[in-house]
Amino acid sequence: PNAPPQPRVFQNSRCSASGAPLELPVVHFLCGHSYNLRQLGDSDRECPLCAPDQRRVLDIRRSMQAASLQPERFFAELREAADGFSVVAEHLGRGIMNVTPAVAAAAAAAGGGAGALAAAGQAGGMQL
Repeated sequence: PNAPPQPRVFQNSRCSASGAPLELPVVHFLCGHSYNLRQLGDSDRECPLCAPDQRRVLDIRRSMQAASLQPERFFAELREAADGFSVVAEHLGRGIMNVTPAVAAAAAAAGGGAGALAAAGQAGGMQL
């Protein structure tokens, strides 16, 4: 069901960093930015214009995943809540259901309640 990758045509004529005309060697990034190689540092493996935003998104995602790996906190909030559905919805929004089975098993082995959560999720056809 995964579609094969589609070819990408790069037609930029100017360097995204300097605005100078592109001259070989040129580096094209999938974000659509293009650079004269001399404009990039030796270690630039990602687009200098897009990298800060990408890192910020990655940091937010890691933070959300770290928060979702605290099953004892989830179950404590669930026990104390007047409305358990809102607690479940909040944790779903944080990505708790994006936990892989291996991570859920590791959390359960560490003494958390993730084992029951993983079993319930897998029984329902959900990947945890």
